[in-house]
Formats: sequence, C-alpha cells, structure tokens
Amino acid sequence: MPIEDEPVVWAVAGCLFEVSLPEGWEPGPSPPAVSLVATEVRGASLHFRFRAASAGSARLTFRSAGGGKCSVDVRIAPERLRAESTDQGGAMDTIELRSPAFGDHTEIPPRFSRDGDDLSPPLEWTDVPAGTAELVLLCEDPDAPGGTWVHWVVTNLDPELRSLDEGKVPGDAVEGANDYGGTGYGGPQPPIGDRPHRYFFRLFAVGERLDVQPGASAEDVRRAMAGKELAEGTLVGTFRR
Repeated sequence: MPIEDEPVVWAVAGCLFEVSLPEGWEPGPSPPAVSLVATEVRGASLHFRFRAASAGSARLTFRSAGGGKCSVDVRIAPERLRAESTDQGGAMDTIELRSPAFGDHTEIPPRFSRDGDDLSPPLEWTDVPAGTAELVLLCEDPDAPGGTWVHWVVTNLDPELRSLDEGKVPGDAVEGANDYGGTGYGGPQPPIGDRPHRYFFRLFAVGERLDVQPGASAEDVRRAMAGKELAEGTLVGTFRR
C-alpha cells in the first residue's frame, strides 16, 4: 500500500506484507520484528515485501535518492489470525523458488536466452501450502524499454509438482502468450548495450482451479488469480547483451 495514503500497515506474524513507494526510495535497516524479503518493480513503483516475525509493532524507515525520509508504522497481529488474514486477502505465505542453473539476482546463462538455445531454465521449489489447487508461473522483465515484457506464462501446474526440467513443461500444463507474439517460453533478448535487465520468475499457489485457456495473457491470468492466491515465490535472474 502506498505510504502516502496509509501510514499504518497491518500485518500478521509469520506472513508477508508490502509497502509501495515511487522509484528512487530504499528501505533502512529492518527492525527485529520485520525482515525484508524482496523488492519488486511494477511500472514506476517499488514494492518492498517484508515478513512479520512476531506480534507487536515496528517502524520501517525509508530514504530517497534525493535525501528525503519517511516512515511506516507496522501493527503485527498474532499468528493465530493468519488463516483469517489469508481468507480476507491479506499477506501470503512464501514459496522457496530457485534454479540449479543460476542464483537469485545472478546472471542467467546464455543458453536460456532468445539468442541462445531459447530453453526455459530448470526450476525447483518447496513450501507449497496445503489447500493449493493449482500452481501458476510467470516470467517478466520490468526493465524493457516499453514497459514490462512477458516472457513466460504457465498455468494448471499440478500442486504436487516440485520442479520443472530445462526446456520442458508437463503435458497437462497450459502455456499462455508471451510478448514475442507466441506462446510458451521466450528467453531474454534485451537491447544491445542496455544495463542488465532483471527477469522475475514468480510461482503462485492458488486455492481454486483457474481453467485458463491456452494463449491467455499474463493479465488474464492475474485477473483469474485475484483473491485466490495462497503463496508466492520469486526468483530474479539478470541478463544483458
């Protein structure tokens, strides 16, 4: 939530919550009750994702590149309220998403790029919550010159699945449209000479089947998922040419 609209954030112990700010801001040291999990760019906004460790209160501080300062008060409810928070659209659990081919915030090997073999990278994950009906995978580049570029959309992944092999998806998975004009995976191909682009692989656990059709867009999938997400995991790879 944008802090200019809501200076107090409510969270639940053991769950995630977000604070949104314009680009150019960064968080200060986290207090003991809160830990920074991830930072995500969406358009001209930065979304800082935190985990609330214990019930109580905490104050988050932020500083802008121009020297500005701001703070957000966090009120953390006990973990026994966690189920209610999720049911009401609150903080989600975290899936641990990783790749044996590259680490978080490290370079994606060239064979997974569009100029290389254009193979989807292998992925592995744990901590899928009980009650998951389907897993959904998105890969997007928020640093593309014209705005976020969609590289991969996969729905209908079995909730018991814990990995994807290099260049493969299960036969019952449903692949959506990428921004190259095709379906399935399309690897990184940033403009030559650009600074490294970031590629956000996001895995969602949803509590209801989505029944999304082949060729659906990332926005179609997000609309279908709205209010049904149980958990999310993020892995960020980088690439430049």
